[in-house]
Amino acid sequence: MINLYPKTNMRKSAGAVTLIISIVLMVTTTLIIIFAADQGRIQEKMLSNLARNKQAFYAAEAGMEYGINYFKQNSVAILASPVSGYLQAYSNSNTTNVVLADNSKYSFTYTNPIANNYTLIQITSTGTSSDGSAVRVISQKIQLGSMLATPPTTAVVTKGSLSLGGSSQITNTTNNQTVQSASTVSISGSAQTVTSSGSSSYAGHIAGDISQNNTTLQNLSQSDFFSSYFGQPSTTMKNNAVNYYSSSSDTNYSSTLNGMTGTSIWIDQTSGTTTLNGSTTIGSASQPVILVVNGNLDLKGSLTIYGFIFVIGKTTTEVLGNVTINGGMVTTDNLNMTGSSQINYNSTILSNIQNQSSMNFYAKVTGSWKDY
Repeated sequence: MINLYPKTNMRKSAGAVTLIISIVLMVTTTLIIIFAADQGRIQEKMLSNLARNKQAFYAAEAGMEYGINYFKQNSVAILASPVSGYLQAYSNSNTTNVVLADNSKYSFTYTNPIANNYTLIQITSTGTSSDGSAVRVISQKIQLGSMLATPPTTAVVTKGSLSLGGSSQITNTTNNQTVQSASTVSISGSAQTVTSSGSSSYAGHIAGDISQNNTTLQNLSQSDFFSSYFGQPSTTMKNNAVNYYSSSSDTNYSSTLNGMTGTSIWIDQTSGTTTLNGSTTIGSASQPVILVVNGNLDLKGSLTIYGFIFVIGKTTTEVLGNVTINGGMVTTDNLNMTGSSQINYNSTILSNIQNQSSMNFYAKVTGSWKDY
């Protein structure tokens, strides 16, 4: 007789194994699904937190940019009542909990890191996300500086050549340095340079007060040449200029600029020539001007200018007639002086430019930005 029990036991064992494996697979699959769902929620939460963190950071950045401009416009009020050499809290609806379009907010404060020094200001901006769950803080220092960062020490500086004719004259009795030129200097007629010892250079005689074919000037790019005096790019300087003019044809600015004092002037002469002539006076000894002409410039007649002239020229700058410049002049092109024209170096006038509040501005201090 055949015994069938072993086969039955085998079938029962195989079924039990299959059942166990199925249960294990089901449990594993369930755990994977639960883990995946949990990871999805965590990922979603992380992305949401990241988005709110970015929103708070962008709000802080917006507050910083506004805070810098706000300080420039309201510095008198903000600096009005320091205590023991430090600024006091300054707060209003323009500086605190300002709501942006996405409902994020920013607030900013002003402090001075050094007691009794109100030329170096630290701005701290706090940004908050729209739901208030994320906060970012950034800070930036700004420094008060003059538009004329580094005054010239020479009456005339040019990256081109210089031609002195007629009875024209360049004077520097302060340090006896009259001319720096990247090219040649020629003197004709009764033209001369004057130092503390009297006549120095004249026709047929170039003395030590003149530096021609100056290799340092030759190697300077035009942008570096500009920045060496103003401490900033030309575009920034133009944006900071109080008076801005632009013309694409010959333009006489004599009546426009006559009588202006203690200010900065930028003229973009994209083509044609800027002319100043007649009985015109621009600036004064106590309130000189900065005049930047980006283009061709002709100075003529009985014109008197007190201040610093910088010409970003294209051909040759002409100084003719009875023109008198008190302060200093710099050109990137050739300079031609004739008639009875005079350029008189005056360090006091250049210092007065730097000391005038209208010539000062606050700018970001490189490397002072921080993210907390």
